[in-house]
Amino acid sequence: MASPRDRKSTRRGPAATSGRTSRTRSASSRPGTKPARKASERPTQMRRSSAQPTRSTAAAAARARSRAGGLNSRAIALGALVIACVLLLILPVSNYLSQRSQIQNLQDEIAATQASINDLKDQQELLEDPAYLKAQARERLGYIEAGEKVYVVSNNDPESDQAAEQQAQAEKDAKAKTSAAQDLASSIAEADG
Repeated sequence: MASPRDRKSTRRGPAATSGRTSRTRSASSRPGTKPARKASERPTQMRRSSAQPTRSTAAAAARARSRAGGLNSRAIALGALVIACVLLLILPVSNYLSQRSQIQNLQDEIAATQASINDLKDQQELLEDPAYLKAQARERLGYIEAGEKVYVVSNNDPESDQAAEQQAQAEKDAKAKTSAAQDLASSIAEADG
């Protein structure tokens, strides 16, 4: 049975070609590869001076300029999204409000119709009452019961009726010739006097 180290060395794939299995294979056994450098042979990294910014600091400076100087793409996208949402909500909200006003108008009409129905029911009840009918017949039509005497006073002076008609006609003609302001002034004077 093979040990775990022997199993690793016989595997194929990335683990087999990595530096971990360099004990069993030498780097020079592969054609076209350079031998691995030892830690002492590696060149030391040179630190950059503060005069030469690195790529990451240049990108950070560009980001800072875009934030400070104006809108970035995220703010523009967010603004466009908010505007789109507002535009999408305008039509349903206006429809809702117009429907609410229509409902209110219809409810007012229903209430007015119900009041009219109640008045007509009251009149119907009155018309079914014989005492009310008798009173209306006496008042409107001049009916009397048997055994009652009626005295009718007539105007014996027909000239007074003609004078009243002529005065009414003269007032109509005068109103037709006057303006609205004059009518208003004359009605105020009549109310005061």
